[in-house]
Amino acid sequence: MQIHHRKAKLSDLNLYFEWTNDPATRSNSFNTQEVDYQGHTNWFSRKIDDKKALLLVFENEKNIPVGQIRIEQKTDENIVGISIDKNFRGLGLAVPMLTSACEAFFTEFQAKNIHAYIKKTNLASLNSFKKAGFEVIEELLVNDEPSCLLEKKYV
Repeated sequence: MQIHHRKAKLSDLNLYFEWTNDPATRSNSFNTQEVDYQGHTNWFSRKIDDKKALLLVFENEKNIPVGQIRIEQKTDENIVGISIDKNFRGLGLAVPMLTSACEAFFTEFQAKNIHAYIKKTNLASLNSFKKAGFEVIEELLVNDEPSCLLEKKYV
């Protein structure tokens, strides 16, 4: 399957809301609580215009959205998050999505690295991130969850 990305836009609000509240997405998140619509609307409206965030929607060759990646510049690190639509999981899309998003972020933000925090129980994500060039640099607890901190460096 061929995929491409575009920057997210305000009209993607409901799509992101659906993805963020998907049960598998919530269970793999560090905050497992369902996100309320008003809170999501406020967050998304801010993030879409945030100069320190890159929100990308990935689509297949028919321009059907298959997932999203967000990379944000925080105070002392750049953090990536990914979710794939439930209808497109298991198709090997995470690695090309991550690779493409990281290239776009490194180019646009002149960054030196990107970090990912992933629960140790989320083996699919851990494997995908490693295949996309991320390396585990630390094992730690995040919200009392055994987790890994992974890093991809700009080369």
